[in-house]
Amino acid sequence: MSKNLIILTISIVVAISISIGVYFVVSGDSEPEWKKIEAQEKKVGVNRKNVLELPN
Repeated sequence: MSKNLIILTISIVVAISISIGVYFVVSGDSEPEWKKIEAQEKKVGVNRKNVLELPN
């Protein structure tokens, strides 16, 4: 019984570690959407400083 418990515990710890590692790799690669939009606007030459946004 104790061998099975040790193997189960090690398996759970490894699974959690892999999950955390994958999460950080995936979340570290993605840039926030507003930064992508802002970079594209700068490339095109859109100036949003004097833009007034009105509700529809």
